[in-house]
Amino acid sequence: MREGMHTVKTRWIPRSYEYTQCDELAEYLQEMARKGWRFQRFRLGLFFEACKPCEEVYDVQVFLKNKDGDLAPTEDTQEFAEYCRAAGWELVDSRARFAVFRKVREDALPISTAEEKMDAVFRAQRRIDLRNLLATGILAFLFFGQIFLLDLRLTSTAINLFDPLFLSTALLFTVLFCDSAFDLFSLLLWRHRTKPVVAWRSGDMRENITCKRSCLNKLVRIGFRILEGALLVMILVFALRNLFCSPVPITFDRVRKVIPCLLIYLIIWGSNLYDRWGHPSRQDTQRRTILVLLVLGVGIWFLSMYHEAYGTGQEEEEAAAVQEFTPPLVITDLVKLPDGTGAENYTALSRSNLLGSCMNYSVDCGHDGPVLTYEINRTASPAIADLIWKEMTRSYGRTAAAYDPEDSRYICDISSQWGASRAIRLESEGFYT
Repeated sequence: MREGMHTVKTRWIPRSYEYTQCDELAEYLQEMARKGWRFQRFRLGLFFEACKPCEEVYDVQVFLKNKDGDLAPTEDTQEFAEYCRAAGWELVDSRARFAVFRKVREDALPISTAEEKMDAVFRAQRRIDLRNLLATGILAFLFFGQIFLLDLRLTSTAINLFDPLFLSTALLFTVLFCDSAFDLFSLLLWRHRTKPVVAWRSGDMRENITCKRSCLNKLVRIGFRILEGALLVMILVFALRNLFCSPVPITFDRVRKVIPCLLIYLIIWGSNLYDRWGHPSRQDTQRRTILVLLVLGVGIWFLSMYHEAYGTGQEEEEAAAVQEFTPPLVITDLVKLPDGTGAENYTALSRSNLLGSCMNYSVDCGHDGPVLTYEINRTASPAIADLIWKEMTRSYGRTAAAYDPEDSRYICDISSQWGASRAIRLESEGFYT
């Protein structure tokens, strides 16, 4: 970057801090000043300009009147900065609820007391931790609820339990939920330990820095990040394998649903990246958010109209691919087909992961003929097998009773026929499973 006839060296460091680390951030900025780098502003991290090595004093405040989405100083921040300037501090930059001040007078007064600062840090960080805990908890419940409430109990399938992509995503949200719960627990513990200390100490937080994380806390967080990163890599690998290693040839129809999702993600991510790299005001950010939502709404409407007009084209591909499978059980093994019934067609869906495998079959004889659906689950874990068996038999029992509630179900043991440890067939009039 040029300033007049001189070239000013700049440096960008992609670092981020939480509100409970505000004193760590102040210490880091002071250390960079001693190395010849003066903090200028937030920009996807920290942005510095070269200067002569010097001693500078910074104070990072958590300003509750700001919002977590603010990317530049607001009017309230500027008013607060005027108050701080009278006390001997100048505002360097602010982002979210962070406000970074540099000491400009030797006789500068403390911006806030220790109790005020700790209370602001706690309230701001608690709001973020509770929001993250709620969001990740809901997502984890939706994924595991799909498996244990909808799949096994209502639709009688274990396909998602053995789907590596689905299960990895569910595990990722579970780990994120545990991470958020740990953050909230650490915050409450930090507040419990520092509150009596703050009440005893003097009001100058720079002499007794307490807005820091312990080494154990940092190690646990690093462990969570490594685990979350590994799960993200697994999800990416499984997604690519499903896309490129499937027996169905790669065509535009197969990736038609993937492309819109990628475009939506890129639009949202790109807009957020652009905002965080720049310095937009709160009003500019709100206007850009509205514009992005309008573009996404028009795009989703267009894609829905396209889907309605042309369909997915996926049914023919799946029907052609599944002929490679040979179902172990067909309709004629159970009932005699009436004359004039069409030939049996079948489809199959296979999923497997570390827990085991699932093979889901569907056999039909055309639009007017009978339909047979069943699946074969294999697992080395007795606990998983017992869970699937319990929920499946209970679900199929309710379904069979619904077909003929007055007639008791006939349970036929077919364990030897299937070579399984346990296998039964439930029958009632017009219903076989």
